[in-house]
Amino acid sequence: MAIEVIKTDLVRPMDANFLAIVPAQVRLSAPSRRLMVEFDTPARKVKTRVWQLEGAPKVPGLTTELYTKAHELMAEAATILGRPFDYIFITKYPSLMQWALDPTKGKGIFNWSKWVYHQGGGFSALARINPRLDS
Repeated sequence: MAIEVIKTDLVRPMDANFLAIVPAQVRLSAPSRRLMVEFDTPARKVKTRVWQLEGAPKVPGLTTELYTKAHELMAEAATILGRPFDYIFITKYPSLMQWALDPTKGKGIFNWSKWVYHQGGGFSALARINPRLDS
């Protein structure tokens, strides 16, 4: 499935040694779902928000496809900066919790360093997104 990538709010890193520009936000769009990737460059943190478009049918495998592309963009930003990002995945939805821990889906993409089930519902997982070595 085709995924549209829209980079917005381009910001220059705080460190004057880096001339590259990295996005503050990237929106990934597919016909039935959106995923927003938000970078906090000075803190070297990244988070995501995903949502299903109202009335749109669910497409099998689309969540994995969107997050795979998001991981590529996170690694690209880490490579540009030459520093890792910490990615924090947070959800309250049981289906996304299951997706996150599936080794063929979320866990396979992000290789979580730790994850936690929260009292009252909810789940969070942490991954270190390192610069690519092939660049």
